[in-house]
Amino acid sequence: MMNSPMVCPRCGAVLDVCHYQAMLVISCDLALFSVECPQCNTISSAIKAIPAQLQEEVHLAAREVGAGMGCE
Repeated sequence: MMNSPMVCPRCGAVLDVCHYQAMLVISCDLALFSVECPQCNTISSAIKAIPAQLQEEVHLAAREVGAGMGCE
């Protein structure tokens, strides 16, 4: 389920978590993403794997705030 695409519950559009409005990191590879649907503007949230293209951003942010995963 966490590796499946995020889908808008209102219109069924596939959502790209890389265009998130908010991301709450749960672990080094999981986050709660909030994404606005570009088709119907519904905001949806789901726990998903953090895509490879966001990993560096997550690690940099963790180091800035002194979070555990940024201190490796």
